[in-house]
Amino acid sequence: MKKNILLHGATNCNSSNYGDYIYADMIYQHFNNNNYNVKFYQPSIFFKEHLINYDENSFKTSKFSTLIYIPGGYFGEGHNPTLKDNILQFLRFMPIGIYSVLFKKKIIILAIGAGPLKNFFLKKSVKFICNHSLLITTRDDESYTCLSKLCKSRNIYNCGDLILTYKPEEHLLYTKQIKKIIEKSKNKKIVLIHYNHEEIALNKFAESLNHFDNEYGEQDEFFYVVISDSILDNSKKLFDKFHHIFNKVNYFNYSNPYELSALINISSVVITSKLHVGVIACMLNKSVISVACHYEKTKRFYEQIKEKDRCISLYDCTSEDIYELIKKYYKKNIIIPKKIYKNSSLTWEKLEEDEVKI
Repeated sequence: MKKNILLHGATNCNSSNYGDYIYADMIYQHFNNNNYNVKFYQPSIFFKEHLINYDENSFKTSKFSTLIYIPGGYFGEGHNPTLKDNILQFLRFMPIGIYSVLFKKKIIILAIGAGPLKNFFLKKSVKFICNHSLLITTRDDESYTCLSKLCKSRNIYNCGDLILTYKPEEHLLYTKQIKKIIEKSKNKKIVLIHYNHEEIALNKFAESLNHFDNEYGEQDEFFYVVISDSILDNSKKLFDKFHHIFNKVNYFNYSNPYELSALINISSVVITSKLHVGVIACMLNKSVISVACHYEKTKRFYEQIKEKDRCISLYDCTSEDIYELIKKYYKKNIIIPKKIYKNSSLTWEKLEEDEVKI
């Protein structure tokens, strides 16, 4: 008889985020292809529609035997969180874990990002869930240190970011929109601009690119594309604001994760404020500049791959700082060390060990 696995991560609350989708796809396909009944806890419509062969009715949600928290940074707080932010984070991620402990379900936590944890309720709930987990793997040293200090579990392993076991080049969707960009760019170097759609990011990115293009646009021809990594109702309005400051940008409508992967693949330079657009770009050997809105968690990855100087905090930098980074790195592609790739597969290996019986 097939066992029922319930997956949970940043896949609920109307999410359409690119990085969270990649994680969800990896984990779902792994277990779905290994003779388990698998479904997500309260997945958004976006995830239900895009996950290949997803079956929402594979089992009744309350009948799960094992809860698996998929990778993500949600065992840590965001940038300058308010009390409301922390309450919403607690409600989004913790209740199903607490329920699983109380009703004696098995819990596995995969390649999680953890810390900082200053809020009392978040800290206590993470500790409670982790102390009752069968297996915990973390994606970086800081997460491992955070959970090791917080929990007495002997089953915590630092295994690197699981997304590095993904093969983005095998999941590319070349749509009409992508083909149109290829045609319009006419062999120019495509510069992908991805920011978190805060006003501060919009202004800093647009101003820095305006400066960069004025200095280097003639000697190196560029084709600029602005993207989102989530579906936003106001994405076109935000693009128009960006275009008003820097009028050489082109609009890309995000609707499919595999299409965005294809766009990253045809780009030469990727400037991003988020973690996993940058990670996928690094895996595809692009020149990546990270102006991070979640600096504490994002810098950990660039430190791991020995490229820490490419990552700066969105909130602590100026548009001139961003310009200097682009100028320094736009011709320097990233090659992730083989050792980092090898370490990232340890999570899969831990899942196969005898003591981890799902």
